[in-house]
Amino acid sequence: MNEEGSIIAQDVKGTEYYLTGLYHGTPQKTAKFMVQAKNAIGVSAVTTINDFLLGLPFVAPYKEGFDNAKYQNGPWISNTIVGKSYNGRWTPRPDQDHDGNGGSADFQGYEKGATARLSSPKIDISQMEKPSTEFVVLV
Repeated sequence: MNEEGSIIAQDVKGTEYYLTGLYHGTPQKTAKFMVQAKNAIGVSAVTTINDFLLGLPFVAPYKEGFDNAKYQNGPWISNTIVGKSYNGRWTPRPDQDHDGNGGSADFQGYEKGATARLSSPKIDISQMEKPSTEFVVLV
């Protein structure tokens, strides 16, 4: 299905399908695909894959401060690794501000063992001599 929920391919044979030309040369955005198998026995439940990024990368240097508890330079993606999405997730938050910009990224875990991954947008570091990443971690 495409971003509007329309079917983009059907009657696909085999276990692979190559989709090309999505958002080539456009700003980044997230995409989600759903797959449903069908055979002589019937139709499977819909399976959704994790969100992923399409579009042009940001050019380094890149900065994100989660100002005013919002993603300023995104899209950022929070994927649940262990547990349900409501048991652990990353979100921008105003009450953990450490540098006066009104926001931070915060992991909220509501069940022991809940795990989530926060992924940044694509960033082109090819023109940097010594790329580095800096995070401030508050515990």
